[in-house]
This record gives sequence, C-alpha cells and structure tokens, in this order.
Amino acid sequence: MSVKMKIMIAAVFSIMFSVVLITIVAINSFDQAISTTTERELKNTIKDRATVTQTLLNSYGTLLKAISTSLELKNALVDFTSAFEKMSKEVKLDKEKLEDELIHDYDIHYLNKVNYDVGNNQRRLTAQYLPSSLNGKIAQKIFILNNPAKLGEKNKLTFDPKYEFISYMKVHGKYHETFDQFLEKFGLYDIFIVNIKGDIVYTTYKEKDFATNLRRD
Repeated sequence: MSVKMKIMIAAVFSIMFSVVLITIVAINSFDQAISTTTERELKNTIKDRATVTQTLLNSYGTLLKAISTSLELKNALVDFTSAFEKMSKEVKLDKEKLEDELIHDYDIHYLNKVNYDVGNNQRRLTAQYLPSSLNGKIAQKIFILNNPAKLGEKNKLTFDPKYEFISYMKVHGKYHETFDQFLEKFGLYDIFIVNIKGDIVYTTYKEKDFATNLRRD
C-alpha cells in the first residue's frame, strides 16, 4: 500500500473518529440539557402545587373558622344531637333483622370491594364495622339503605315523608339543603357534624362513617 493511500485512510479514520466524538459530546450535552430542564420543570411543578395546596389549606382554614362561629351551625349541632339520641325511641325496629340488613349492605357495597392486601389490613367480621349504637344503626338504615339515591349521591335525600314523624328527619329537612349547597359551592369532600360524645350526627353524603362514633367505632 502506497504512502499516499495510507495517509488517505488515516485521514478518513480521523474524520470518522471526530464525527463520532462530536456526536457523543452532542448527545451527552443534549441529555444533560434535557435533564436540567426536566429537573427545573419538576421543581417548578412541585413548587406550584405546594403553593396551590397551601393556598387551599389556608382558604379552608379561614372557612372552617368562619363556619365554627356561625349561629346556624351551633343550632344544627344541638338539634342534630338531640334528634339523633331520640332515634331508637321513635323508630321501633327488630334489632337482629336491622343488623342483618346492614351487614348484607356492607358486604355488597363496601367490604367486598376493599383490597385488604394494601397496608396489610385484615378484614374483620362485618358486624364490627357497623355503628356501635342502635341510634346509629337506625340512622344508617333510614338514610343509606332506604335512600333511593345511588352510592355517592345519597345527599340528594333531604326529607322522606315516610319518616316525617321522627325528630331527626325534621331536623334534616331543616338544615340539609343549606349544608349541601355550601359543600357544592366550596368544592368540599363532605361536611361532618360531630358532637362532644364523638357521634357523627350528620354528614352530607351519608357514607358509611355517618352515624358512627369516633371513639368507639
């Protein structure tokens, strides 16, 4: 092979090496630029979401302070508590049949849909999830089981004429629409009214925590 040919081959390899080197450098620079941009955008996103979350928390805090001092809420707490405690005296139901109906409803609409593998939770006997008080069981029977609205829409029931004779239904008819509108206006998850004994005497959506007790259940 002539010297000229060797020089040409060496030049070609040199150019190829330079091109590959430049390409690698360019790719690395591009990856670094993307990584830096992505990291910056991620930090900005986290910062923005944290700001939004803090703003929401501050707004809800102000809202809760305003609500907690309102006369209407204080009256509602007194009225719902009084009516809740009269439930078992005003509504006479077979206790065993009532519990069987609640257990059946819990199994179908709630417990059988829970993934107990998450968090190592073990399923207890269904009866252990029910409200501990008879008042609570009756309240769930009326406002959840006998409520014609589907799950997630139980707030649609304001007053049921079939139970117009019980104090709780009258109180519910008096306050529920106001709380329901308030919830929708401010985009709240739910509204809970809890008395000093720990009884959840009112919720807007009537989920399974309604009429339970925070201390016992």
